[in-house]
Amino acid sequence: MVLLEIYKLTKIYDDRVVALRDFSLAYDRGSSIIVLVGPNGAGKTTLLRILAGQLRPTSGTARVFGYDLVRDVDKVVGVVAFLPQGIRAPFYNLTPWDYIVSYLLIRGYSLGDARRRAREMLELFSLEEYASVPVSKLSGGTVRRALIASVLADESAELFLLDEPLPGLDPRSRMIFWSVIRRVVRDGRLAIVSSHYTEDLPLVADYVVVLSRGKKIAEGNPSNVIRDVLGPCSYKVIIRSRYSTNGTSIESSIDALRESSNGVCRFVRLGEDTVIVYASSPQHVVSVAEYYGLDVEVAPVGLGDIVLALGERG
Repeated sequence: MVLLEIYKLTKIYDDRVVALRDFSLAYDRGSSIIVLVGPNGAGKTTLLRILAGQLRPTSGTARVFGYDLVRDVDKVVGVVAFLPQGIRAPFYNLTPWDYIVSYLLIRGYSLGDARRRAREMLELFSLEEYASVPVSKLSGGTVRRALIASVLADESAELFLLDEPLPGLDPRSRMIFWSVIRRVVRDGRLAIVSSHYTEDLPLVADYVVVLSRGKKIAEGNPSNVIRDVLGPCSYKVIIRSRYSTNGTSIESSIDALRESSNGVCRFVRLGEDTVIVYASSPQHVVSVAEYYGLDVEVAPVGLGDIVLALGERG
């Protein structure tokens, strides 16, 4: 069975904004983590809300673990656990323990099973010492960990959808999150996570899907996706302006590089004094920038550069 089968999914809102256009994806590997990457407004949230049964597509079809998203929406909701973007704890006098247990009771757990699972998730997320503390007295990151733990606690779910779950989490908490979600999806389950924390993804993502302006741009493992979007550009040269001895500006170096196009693939402008130059080889770019008295930093490209490059297009 294909676990996730999406064909030409499109969503056009009432104001004629096209949030998702002809999105297709077929995925049949269980125990996997799929990560959605793209600039703001790429369509990631719309896609996740459709897959969660919260939003009806304008056209196209999708099946989740064999269930049709439109005809079988009640069954889809039963196998999907969804963490919306920007979710907050609405009741400040409740504790992490309360939130996890309450969520599981709503999902149909018995009280005993909900308590058992809550103890397990509090331990996995290193939240034991905060279990009985009202969320009004906890940091934002700790509250977010508790809300994530609530959704991931549901052992009856086959598909976990998490929309930007990581803001507010420190690096250690992010690694704990990825470790727990890897544990949760074992035994054939599937997780789809949207994230701007692209530095984590080479270590944790089984599959990456890149969206921009509602369209799928690339898909595959992280290294293949980088190559598909950026082509031969395996290096980025970050150029910053400073006071130059010959009075030239950063624009002069950009013009010189455009004219020569020696291994240069793309420019991404960040404000008035910084430009990122993507190139197959950094030597020529560095030489030109240093000639014009500019500060230079060279680094290999990563998944975050995909978002930068796509944002520059749009």
